[in-house]
Amino acid sequence: MGVQVKAITKPVGDERYEAISHYWANNDKGVLTPFERDWFIGWLGSNNTYAYVSEDGDSARCDVKDNGQIRFLQTRADASQANNLLSLPRKQA
Repeated sequence: MGVQVKAITKPVGDERYEAISHYWANNDKGVLTPFERDWFIGWLGSNNTYAYVSEDGDSARCDVKDNGQIRFLQTRADASQANNLLSLPRKQA
């Protein structure tokens, strides 16, 4: 079973080229919690699970990517924009 990402945190200001710093998901007590990017990706791997985004009844799985500097999540491409990570609400961690 996957973990639904419900919100994201990006740096304030010119964020076009800045990676998501925190993924917001429910913790083991069901409370929406910010998880730091590297920790969350490591946790997904060590627990043999995955992250996904679900908006407007559409779900999209997230893949772990590596650009040579950082690891990050990227939503699998589909026909919906609503279920993209960058379409999620923004929260401050």
